[in-house]
Order: sequence, then structure tokens, then C-alpha cells
Amino acid sequence: MLHHKLHESPQSWTNLHSRLADYYKKLRDDLELSTEQARYNVIWTNFTVEAFYHALCQAPHKLMDTAISEAYALIDTLNVNDCISSMVKTLSHTP
Repeated sequence: MLHHKLHESPQSWTNLHSRLADYYKKLRDDLELSTEQARYNVIWTNFTVEAFYHALCQAPHKLMDTAISEAYALIDTLNVNDCISSMVKTLSHTP
């Protein structure tokens, strides 16, 4: 459905991914975990990766530098193997 939106209405695509990125950031932030707690929390990791993915889909050409910075921060915060695995799975769905 999302891929159809991209071709049907690029602005709707951007708006939808913006809202989804904000949604997942809110879910993550509402967990109110410390950095140490977040490091081992699979739910926090999943919300962070989803927010990352949707922000990147929203405007990949504008957000690539930010996306790379966030990826490094995420890797630094999390268990590296879990982080890389989650990001690869999520980004493999990127159009």
C-alpha cells in the first residue's frame, strides 16, 4: 500500500512516513528508559529502527546524513549485533 502511495501521490507518501516516524518516536520515548535500559530492550530497539526507517523513507535525499548519524548513535547505544540485524531487516524493505 505504501509503495502505491509513492507513485500515486508523493506528497501523501512523505506525509504518511513523517507521521509514522513521529508515531514510533513517541512510542519509544513513552517507554521512558534510561540509556542503559534501552541498550537491552528489544521493544525500544524496534521502535527506534521503525522511526529511523520511516524518517529515511520520508526524504532519503535530505536525511541521509542524519540517518547515518542516528545509525551510529544507535549502534553505540545498543548491542551491535541486535542493532545491525534489526536495521538490515528493516532497511531491506526500503523502496
